[in-house]
Amino acid sequence: MEGLTHHTHYSKPEPSTFEALPSSDQHISYDDMHGMGHSSFQPQDPVIVDLKTHDMNGMRTDSGRTDRFKDLISSVEGGKVLAGQVKRLLISMKQLRWEHGHRRGHISSKNLWKARGPIYQDDVFKRRAQTLELDTAVCILTDNSGSMSGSKFAHAAKAGMMLNEAMSKVGVPVELLSFSESGRGPINIIVKPFAERSLGEDELLERYATCSNWMHQNSDGESIMWAAMRLARRQEKRKVLIVLSDGSPAAYNGDYGAE
Repeated sequence: MEGLTHHTHYSKPEPSTFEALPSSDQHISYDDMHGMGHSSFQPQDPVIVDLKTHDMNGMRTDSGRTDRFKDLISSVEGGKVLAGQVKRLLISMKQLRWEHGHRRGHISSKNLWKARGPIYQDDVFKRRAQTLELDTAVCILTDNSGSMSGSKFAHAAKAGMMLNEAMSKVGVPVELLSFSESGRGPINIIVKPFAERSLGEDELLERYATCSNWMHQNSDGESIMWAAMRLARRQEKRKVLIVLSDGSPAAYNGDYGAE
């Protein structure tokens, strides 16, 4: 679709289908940058963009581009199967207690007197009571770099929307984040914070489409750490971070983005 491709660092052609790209074998240590041309490397402070409060932090938007990406994201079909699979993976079965008074199961010693009493009763068995435990918080972090422009970002955004809907229906708190990078440093975008429990589909679509205005570079390591630290503040027992990315880091500060 004309006008939607805005690559700044990725020259390979986009796959015809939404699939994972092979990851690089390169591993770069942040602790030992000497000898790699990065002896003066210093992480930059991130630019925080909060789409809930409309605090753009000086970042500009183009309404025409936003509208084009709204149409592109809306045209993506599917996503419900993925959302359902993730929801099932997050549900854990936990044995909590015994339930007494059943007619089948394990014999309950505390109820044996019922079988020997003047009036016979057969509810002398017990069973394990199983309940669904969803003590989980989920953070979905979407790669918002130039290499994701076009259908890859549209599929990632639609997946984020579907996962948010599926998790919200079963009471799991969800935070939606996105990331890019510019000469000012990492751009960390809050699409929907944990505190915002109710959010309409149209508004969420608008926010994801707005992210398309800042498709530049990406320092994945720093942005993942930012999302992980936000998630770590949650009180839930289980914390799940899902990163939707094509696996092509490229930061302004050089090759360290490959980390």
